[in-house]
Amino acid sequence: MVIAICSIIIILFEKNSKKITKKFLGKIADLEHDSEKLEIQSIIYKLFSNSSVTQRELAFFGKTFTVNNEFGCIAILITVDGYNKMIVQNGFDDVAIIKYGINNIAEEIFSSIGRCKGVCLNQNGIALVLSSDSQDLTEKLQNAIRTLSQTIENHFNITLSYAISEYEKTLSDIPKNFNALIHLDNYRFIKGYKSVVFQENYDQQTAKPESFPTQIADKLIDAINEENDTEIDNCIFEFSKYVIMSNLPNAQEWLLTLFMYISKKTSFTETPDEALEVLNNLIQCDIFQDGISIIRSFVLNKDLPETSLNNDSADDFEELAKKMIVQKYSEPDFNINMLAEKLNITTAYAGRKFAKIFGKSFNAYLAEYRINTATYLLQSMDIKISKISEMCGFNSTTYFVTIFKKHIGITPQQYRDHSKLIN
Repeated sequence: MVIAICSIIIILFEKNSKKITKKFLGKIADLEHDSEKLEIQSIIYKLFSNSSVTQRELAFFGKTFTVNNEFGCIAILITVDGYNKMIVQNGFDDVAIIKYGINNIAEEIFSSIGRCKGVCLNQNGIALVLSSDSQDLTEKLQNAIRTLSQTIENHFNITLSYAISEYEKTLSDIPKNFNALIHLDNYRFIKGYKSVVFQENYDQQTAKPESFPTQIADKLIDAINEENDTEIDNCIFEFSKYVIMSNLPNAQEWLLTLFMYISKKTSFTETPDEALEVLNNLIQCDIFQDGISIIRSFVLNKDLPETSLNNDSADDFEELAKKMIVQKYSEPDFNINMLAEKLNITTAYAGRKFAKIFGKSFNAYLAEYRINTATYLLQSMDIKISKISEMCGFNSTTYFVTIFKKHIGITPQQYRDHSKLIN
């Protein structure tokens, strides 16, 4: 059964046409079995998104996860490693299909242990709730995790990370404990890909979170203003060590705090476009060390090495075009002329070559990329639509709304409202 699901999802994933993607997304939605399954999925989604649940919903949840007349369950939060990069490379719809497939495969594998229900969350999360009266639950969980990880990596070349709660037997404590598990996932941000984090190993550390290391940040500010590269490296290393050694649950937020701290107290405020690009990269960052590297490159003004090109190579042209779009899509003035100049070819030739390789014009491809990025930000970030418009390279919010509606069929606000109601 697992192999069959994998085969179906692989076939869907390899279909790049938007029409085919939307057609299969519609068919997948039709496979939801009955109202009870939908209701328990809705309740799980609410519990993991810190939304309020009614007493009736909580009672229904308790009934669902009662085995041999005794309630008890364990929560498992699965995250797709490199999710943000997958969105950039493949588009939101294709990645949504993959995530849906992972959820179904995970349900089947964990159901060998006990009663299991799962639901896809926004962004990279998949939430499972498992009830079992097994005596060797920990060992069976570890075996199930290994089986799921190997299956997904073999079929999709995707790795997974896990945050796992303690076994909870008090129904009234479920909302609080499930919300705590969301914060536990931040440890995966520190530990990196393929991590498995058990709540019982981190309870003491999460009870007393440390405060933001302002003293280290101030030393870094002084080093930046003095242009002391050696001291900048020392401070960044000290900040990283502090966070990693403390195993803090808010590491991702601290990266953004550090960056904003730097932006406000140094001359980098004079380069707002560059700062906005770095902020966008940090928001989409998947693991702590990548975020630290982004900040280090920014303050030391060291760009990543550029790709050397052979102008006659279609592969090199495609690689540089994609790279430039990822790096510069947030710049309103970015156009085909910049790509042509980089390659030392005429604009007309660059346009023809781009259309031949990508199957659409440069402007159409760039607009689609910007809109796909906007859909991700609308779902994952609680920021103003005007700011998302700016982050995605649009000079005017009105124009952004017009282009968004042309591509998606609804306005950005309608899309945001709708995304809160679905997975």
